[in-house]
Amino acid sequence: TDMEDLEAAVAAAEAARLQPSESVYAKAMDLLYEKREALRHLGFAYSEKDLVKALERARKAGLASCDTYLEAKRQLEMRRETGQRSDQQSNVLRALEKALTPPVSRERLERAVRNARVLDLDPNDPTFKAALQRLQEILKVEIVRLTQKIRSGLNQRTLDRDRLDVMQQLKDQLNGMIQAAKDAGIDEADLEDIERLRKKVHNIVEDLKGSIRVFCRVRPLSEKERNQGDTDVIRQIDPMTLEITHHTKSLDLMAKTETHSFRYDAAFAPGNQDAIFADCKELVQSALDGYNVTIFAYGQTGAGKTYTMNGEPGGKEGIGPRTIDEIYRVMALNGSRMKYTVTASIVELYCNEFLDLLPRRDKKEKRKEVEVRWDKDGKEVLYDNLSSDVCPKAQDLRALLARGMEHRKVAQTL
Repeated sequence: TDMEDLEAAVAAAEAARLQPSESVYAKAMDLLYEKREALRHLGFAYSEKDLVKALERARKAGLASCDTYLEAKRQLEMRRETGQRSDQQSNVLRALEKALTPPVSRERLERAVRNARVLDLDPNDPTFKAALQRLQEILKVEIVRLTQKIRSGLNQRTLDRDRLDVMQQLKDQLNGMIQAAKDAGIDEADLEDIERLRKKVHNIVEDLKGSIRVFCRVRPLSEKERNQGDTDVIRQIDPMTLEITHHTKSLDLMAKTETHSFRYDAAFAPGNQDAIFADCKELVQSALDGYNVTIFAYGQTGAGKTYTMNGEPGGKEGIGPRTIDEIYRVMALNGSRMKYTVTASIVELYCNEFLDLLPRRDKKEKRKEVEVRWDKDGKEVLYDNLSSDVCPKAQDLRALLARGMEHRKVAQTL
C-alpha cells in the first residue's frame, strides 16, 4: 500500500492491458485514487479546520508516514502553537494593564512582568514598558525604606546571639530586594548603597554565629566494626547536642554506665553532604566580601575527614568541591560590577611540616618544605616555596584540587 509501490503496480497492470473489471486491479485503482485525492486535499487545505479534515483523510488512506502528510501535520502544530502563543500574550497584556490599575501591587506587577518575559513579549510594547517602569519606581522607594529601617535598627539595638534570627531575616529581605531590583532591570549603580548594606548585615550575621564555629559529625559504624561487635555509643539529642554513653566496671566489678553531653554550633549524626555544606556556604560570601575564612576538618585517622571535605562524585561531593562551585556562582552574580581573580595554592601540614601539594618539579627531586612567616609589619602571613595557580573557571580549580590530593600523605600519624 506504499504510494510509490502502488503507482508502479497500477502502471504495470496498465502495461499488461489488464481489464479494470479485475477485482484486485480495481481495488488498487480505487486505493490509488483515494491516496491521490487525500494528497490533493492536503495541498489545498488553507484553514485549520480544512487541514484537520485533510490530515484525517490522509491518515485513513495510509499516508501517515509520507513527507506531505508530515509537513502538513507540522504546519498544523505550528498554527496551533502560534495561536496559543498569541492568546497567551493577549492574556499577559491584559494582566499587565490590570496590574497598572490602582491600587498598584508590587507582587502583581512582578508576576505580570515575569510572565511577559517568559513569553518573549516585545520589550518595546507600550504596556510592557509602562509596567516595567512602574515596577522599578516601586522597588526604588521600597529599597530606600528598607535601608533606612535596617540602618536605624543597627544603630539602636545591641547585637548579640539572641538577635541572630532577626538579623537573618533582615539579610533575607535585602537579598530578596536586590534580586527583585536586578530582575526589574534597575541599574547596578542604583544598587550600590543597598549592596554595601547587604554586605554589612551578612557579615554581622556571620559574626553573631561566632568567629570560631565548631561542628561535629559522627561517622556511622563500618561493616568491619559491626562484624567485630562494636556498637554505637553516640546519640544525637538535638541539632547542636551529642550524648556519649560510657560503659565501665567499678572496683567490685559491677557494671556502670555514664553519659556525657557535648554541645556544638551544629551536630550531625551523620547528616548528609547537603546539610553539612548548608551551614558553611555563607562563608563564601564573607570571603568574597574581603574577610579571611578557614574551614578545616580535625579528627583521628578514619574518622571521615576526607569524605566530609572531598566527598565523592554523584551528588555526594564534599565541602571542597561545593565551595568551588559556590565561589564561581557568587562571582557570576556580581560579575557585572566586579572583577575577580582566583589564585589557589594547596599546602599540607604533615608531622609538623608544611608541604606544597602542587610542586612544579621532577618527581625525583626532593620536595622543598614550605616556610611560613610574618611580613615585616607583622600583619600578613607569607609562604615561601609555595606554588600557586590562577583558576579562571570552576573546572580549573577542581582540577587543581584533584592534582593536589594526589600528593597528599595518607599514612597514619601518631
